[in-house]
Amino acid sequence: MPFGMIVRPTTRGAQALDEFLRGAGLTLHAFCDTHNLDYAQAHRNMSGARGKRVSVDFAAGIERATNGAIPARFWCQGTLATLTDDATPTEAAA
Repeated sequence: MPFGMIVRPTTRGAQALDEFLRGAGLTLHAFCDTHNLDYAQAHRNMSGARGKRVSVDFAAGIERATNGAIPARFWCQGTLATLTDDATPTEAAA
């Protein structure tokens, strides 16, 4: 790992949502606006800033918004992996 690289925990849900957004050509902001999700909360969860603390309501909202493609269980602490600064999830696709 290069010197100074910050490593943060992220969930399988964050990784799956990043892939979902990239595949759909959506920004996180547009996705949240469309599905009435809190952008700030989504951004914190995607960036790893929330790491282990993802609310049940947030996870259920993502599951509904993706028609089950990203199940709520993907946000569980047991799915944590690392995320480095050079692999920040989609913030401005397109």
